[in-house]
Amino acid sequence: MAKIGVDFYSTYCPMASLNTCRMVMALGLKHGLPIHHADIPQAFIQSELDRDIYISMPPGISVKHDLLNKIESQNPGSRVGIRLLKSLYGLKQAPMLWNKMLNEVMVSMGFTRSKSDTCLYVSHNNGKWCACAAFVDDIIVTGNDTEMIAKMKTVFSQRFKGDGQWDESINSFLGMHITYNGQELTFCVKSKIEDLFKKYPFLDKLGKELYTPHLPAFDKDPPPDDEPLSEPEELIKKHFASIVGSCIYWAITARPDICTIVNKACKGMHSPKKIHVLYVKALMQYLKKHKDTKLRYTRDGSASGLLNSLAENYAELDVLETSPVVCFSDANHLDRVLDNKMTSTSGNCYFLYGNLIQWV
Repeated sequence: MAKIGVDFYSTYCPMASLNTCRMVMALGLKHGLPIHHADIPQAFIQSELDRDIYISMPPGISVKHDLLNKIESQNPGSRVGIRLLKSLYGLKQAPMLWNKMLNEVMVSMGFTRSKSDTCLYVSHNNGKWCACAAFVDDIIVTGNDTEMIAKMKTVFSQRFKGDGQWDESINSFLGMHITYNGQELTFCVKSKIEDLFKKYPFLDKLGKELYTPHLPAFDKDPPPDDEPLSEPEELIKKHFASIVGSCIYWAITARPDICTIVNKACKGMHSPKKIHVLYVKALMQYLKKHKDTKLRYTRDGSASGLLNSLAENYAELDVLETSPVVCFSDANHLDRVLDNKMTSTSGNCYFLYGNLIQWV
C-alpha cells in the first residue's frame, strides 16, 4: 500500500511543497549563487495525451461538413464529438500528464527525482550541483553547475513553446514579491494585502492599528456568541471566507507572524462566531500597520545565531551550532477556554542555515 501511495503522489502531484521551494532558495543564498525562475507558458496544453480522449463540441462552435451533416440528419439530437490532440485545461488528466512530461524532460537532462518531494530534482557532477523545484509551471533553479543551467534553458525553449519567461534572478513567485542581491533574500506580500483592503474598503475603518496580530484577552475572556456585532463586524462575517482565505495564503507563503491567529480564525470558516470575527478584525488592524513586513533570509545566517541566547540556559544546545537544520517545537497542552474537546495545539518551525523555511 505504501508503494501505491508513493506512485500515486509522484504521478499526480505537479507541485513541490512551499517548504521545498524555500529550501532551494535558501541553499542558493547560502552559497551566493544566482536563483533563476522559469515560467512555462500554457503548461497543461503542452502535454501529450496517453490515450484517445473525446469531448463534446464547445458551445458556439459549429462544423459544416457533408459527413457530419449526414450523420446528424440520420440521428436527430446527436452531438458532435472531437478527439483531442493535446491536453487541455480543465481535463482531469492534465496535471498528471504535465507532471509526467516535466519528469521525462528533467530525467533526460541528468536530474534525479527526489523521493521525499517528487517535484524536487537534483543533479551532481564532479563537484558541481544543481537543484530544481517545480511548482506546477513555476520552476526555481539554483546551483554552481552553470553548464547544466544553460542546458536547461536550451531544452526548455525547445520542448515548451510559447512566450515563456526565464528570469536570471528571481523577483516574484506565486504572488510574492522577492528581492535578492546575493546577500539577502526577502519575501513580501504587501501588494496582495493592499488588494484585499481595496476590495473591501470597510477594512480600513475597523479602528486603531494594532502592534500585535492577536489579543490575549480574547482567550481569557471570550465574548458571548449571542453578543451583537457592529456594522464593520457584520461585513467581516459576511465576507469571512474570502478574507480568511487570503490570510491563509499569506500565512503559508511569507507571513509566519500571522500563522497562529489565522489558524484560530479558520475554526470558524463555515460558521463564524463572534470570537472568530474578532480574530479577523484584530488581524486586519495589525496588517494595516504591518503590511510591509517581510520574511527575510540572510547569507550569514547560522544555527549559532539562533541558539546563542538559548544555550546560556540550555547547555545541550551547544552541539547544534554546527547543524545546518534546526527545529523548534512547542505545544499549549490544552486550550481549555475555547477547545471543548480538550485537545492540545502544537507548532513547529524549521530553520536552514538560520533561515526559516517551514512553520506550522
